[in-house]
Amino acid sequence: EIGHCAMGLGHPNLQYDPPGLPDRRMESSFTMSYGGSTLGIDAGPDGVPGSGDDIQQGPGGARPASLHWFRISDNNPFVIDEQPIDSTTYSRSVAANLPSGWSANANYKASALLKASGTQTPMYSVFTPGLRYEDLTADDTNMIHRSATGPDEVFGTSDDYTFSLEISDCSDPDTDIRISWLQFPDDRLGECRVDLLTTAFEQLNPMTARHFVYDRSDLPQGLIRINRSPAILWDTVFFSDFESGDAFDWTGVVP
Repeated sequence: EIGHCAMGLGHPNLQYDPPGLPDRRMESSFTMSYGGSTLGIDAGPDGVPGSGDDIQQGPGGARPASLHWFRISDNNPFVIDEQPIDSTTYSRSVAANLPSGWSANANYKASALLKASGTQTPMYSVFTPGLRYEDLTADDTNMIHRSATGPDEVFGTSDDYTFSLEISDCSDPDTDIRISWLQFPDDRLGECRVDLLTTAFEQLNPMTARHFVYDRSDLPQGLIRINRSPAILWDTVFFSDFESGDAFDWTGVVP
């Protein structure tokens, strides 16, 4: 949830409304896209949703827009990149850069195909009992670097920036994101809510919002709510002295 609220990371996998169930969101391992059709999605020859040979189509057979940035050179989300990460090395345009495939995401099954078995991004939208994440993956950290190129999306220019995460008391008026506990009616682990300026989107099309920086002078605080359900054993989830404010392992993966 900190990845969502503080770093602008989204879910890499596709959520959709199945036919006949308008009030129920379904999860999948296919890569996040916009303007597609659930009837036009196929896992491709390897049978693994979210890999590079997937097929996604919209109404009339048109290709939807990918909402997932992919590495242009090899479409591999598990590579810890040493090259500059910006609009010249990462793209969302499958038409220009993946004419016969689709953008791969860092889900568990795709990791086995790309020699990174047992790896999955913690930004994946589905947690299952017994699953434990202890770090960000290459895809997560690369996307943090990607966003840090600023509005011009070019590495090494004057609008580049970095992140600084600091744990503060909730009574501090300068706190940007408030974290609270709430018992949810379902088994969600948590949620992040940030109010965006309506001018950040055009007709609610996420493809038009290429870059957005949270600004407290214009917007209220962000909010992370964590499910305090007794069925979730939080004492086995937090690690590395997180509760005491030791963020050493966290600061080690931000630029």
